[in-house]
Amino acid sequence: MKRFMALQVCLAFIMLILSVFLITGCGSNGQTGHWLAVAAPTVGVVSPLDAATGVCVNKLITATFSKAMLDSTITVPGTFTLYDETAAADAPGLVTYDAPTKTATFTPTALLIDGDVYTATISTAAKDSNGNALAASIVWS
Repeated sequence: MKRFMALQVCLAFIMLILSVFLITGCGSNGQTGHWLAVAAPTVGVVSPLDAATGVCVNKLITATFSKAMLDSTITVPGTFTLYDETAAADAPGLVTYDAPTKTATFTPTALLIDGDVYTATISTAAKDSNGNALAASIVWS
């Protein structure tokens, strides 16, 4: 009987130790891929490229993100803009977001002016599907 009780105590102690290891070994508050959820999104590819010259006046301006983005944070006015440096005014246009390709597109509503310099900006108001904003505004000319 004493041997049976000692075996039960030993098994209970082993189960307690294993439980502690399993609970503390999960890390990241038990959230798998937690670092992906908090990493700020980035823009990997822009078109036209920064400092490009000879760009067609009917060119669409695009930016491809590293993560899925919240459509509503990109298409809102002021988040993705195109500024005409020569005329010192914003170029009018519409912004769309294609979720499968993670690409935002600025479509000018009028032809761009040949010879003018344009600067595209995506502000930190753009957020990924986890609500993380760009770490800094993305700007290219």
